[in-house]
Amino acid sequence: MKSYLLALTLWLTAVGAHAQRTAKDYVVTAKGDTLRGQVQLTGKNNQIVVLYRPNQEPVRFTATDATSYGDAAGPVGVSKRVSASSSPLFVTSLVRGYVSLYSGPNADGARRFYLQPADSTYIAELPPVFSPLVLLPLMPSCPALRLEYSETSRVYPYTPSGMTKLVMDYNACRQPQQPSIPTHHPYGLHTAFGLKAGLNASSFTTDTDPFVGKHQDFIGYQAGVFFRFYSQSKFSVLIEPTYLALRSGYGPASLYNGYAYYTTNQRASIHYSQVQIPLLFRYTTGHSSLRPFVNGGISYGLNFSNRSVRNFHYTADNKQAPAPADDSRPIMTPDTRSAGLVAGAGLLVYQPALPVVSVELRFDRMLDSFGSLSTTYHNSLRLDLGIMF
Repeated sequence: MKSYLLALTLWLTAVGAHAQRTAKDYVVTAKGDTLRGQVQLTGKNNQIVVLYRPNQEPVRFTATDATSYGDAAGPVGVSKRVSASSSPLFVTSLVRGYVSLYSGPNADGARRFYLQPADSTYIAELPPVFSPLVLLPLMPSCPALRLEYSETSRVYPYTPSGMTKLVMDYNACRQPQQPSIPTHHPYGLHTAFGLKAGLNASSFTTDTDPFVGKHQDFIGYQAGVFFRFYSQSKFSVLIEPTYLALRSGYGPASLYNGYAYYTTNQRASIHYSQVQIPLLFRYTTGHSSLRPFVNGGISYGLNFSNRSVRNFHYTADNKQAPAPADDSRPIMTPDTRSAGLVAGAGLLVYQPALPVVSVELRFDRMLDSFGSLSTTYHNSLRLDLGIMF
């Protein structure tokens, strides 16, 4: 009974988290109106925000047309100017406080950090290699941090964590009574967790002792988990640790055995397991409940439980002498590791307050043997069903 209650609790938690994660995005216009829908970033340096709403035409916003955009977790991008004469740009808030920290592309498209000094409406770009002459006018009057010394860039490296620590330390020095709020998800990144399972049909080739006879499609299966890292763009990254049971067969085929008084027939049975860890790059299109995608990437595999054999059947050509007894010999096809390329296409099904369902057709091309005596490849055509929370 306790296990059922635990499973129910985990399910409700996952569904609730998914419902919160898929809550509608928003855009705050320059006029102060809040528009809700699905936000997608496009254009050079992702500086154009496209808002999709059911049964309405998409609306495009630049940093001049909107003051901010975000999701259920809070603001993701805010409109800021570097100077009174410059065009505004969308930047990501990393720290909000006495001095605020932002990140975003500069005019050349390079990602930079920006400081907004106290009592200023503009942000100032902080270059990757900065000197005290650049930093002190923006963050004055805090001797305890020793910002006038060149070692500042070593103590506070030019990374999100290093720059966040710099601003948090400075704000604590100058205005300890005013809280500094770090952003929970810089750059608007999200992580989703999911489960997937399916069937596969595989074929194998080896360069030293090829499999002969008609190929037989034995159906294997796979199951695993995946982690998807995504933002408001069409691109995302996935890591999918997956267990695969690989099956295939070849034969029967007649083998030449000289002038023996019997004939020899061979069947090959391929049967081993593999754990694949692919790194995939996905492109998703569409904004309705059905969203097609394509993905591809590289994969690393670990092979084990090899039960592959060649079965030999002998038949006497005459009845004067018995044929040898049938026998089986192991096939040492895979090494302990594999590497290869994977690619696929599929469909995501979105429904309000429910996990996302996916169906995908994928092709694997894996090198299963790196040995100098044999090179073995396998191709797998996979059909996967998944659920993403």
